[in-house]
Amino acid sequence: MLGAEGSVYEVTSADSRLNLEQHWDVAEYGVFGNGGGSGVTFNSGTTLVDEISLDNGATASPGCNPGGYTSEYNNLNLLSACCSYGGASPNVQFMESNDSNATASCGSTGLVGNFTPTPYTSNATVTVIGQSNPTIEYTITLGDTNPNAEIDYALYLCGQPDGGGSISPGESFTAETQGSQNCSLTGTMYATSSGNLASPVADIAF
Repeated sequence: MLGAEGSVYEVTSADSRLNLEQHWDVAEYGVFGNGGGSGVTFNSGTTLVDEISLDNGATASPGCNPGGYTSEYNNLNLLSACCSYGGASPNVQFMESNDSNATASCGSTGLVGNFTPTPYTSNATVTVIGQSNPTIEYTITLGDTNPNAEIDYALYLCGQPDGGGSISPGESFTAETQGSQNCSLTGTMYATSSGNLASPVADIAF
């Protein structure tokens, strides 16, 4: 996989090429600098949950050794011992973060972090006003199982940013489009709460 000028390129090939399958038994994953011992600096509060999965017919838990081989680096800290899981898709999982609130441990089926619960759309109504070029009004109520969370949302019209804001669980926001615009209103959201990591990003259901 190669990233260049804002694009990511990926090429796959059979592991029989160059007889790799006879010798390739170690993998390393990270987001590092682009060669020459360089580094990547993430914004404050960044957390990555990484997973490396195997597809080799095995079901046993793979071995996992913290550390690496590259001289490139980033400004994230490894927060837990590597978590190894077997089954139909054996994998290892680990968390990196520069958020002082971040914690992680190995659960029975996957890595467990102190994430704020993912917010959800609890209610959505649509009102059409007018006829020839109607105004379409959306009233969206967002929820979260943590009542003290703050939900940040972003809206997109025709794929372009169209505002956003922050509300508490149970509160609503209103957005409008015009019938003549003939394109969709979409949105994403995530939640934050004191002492916890931000939730995963979720889509708003209009």
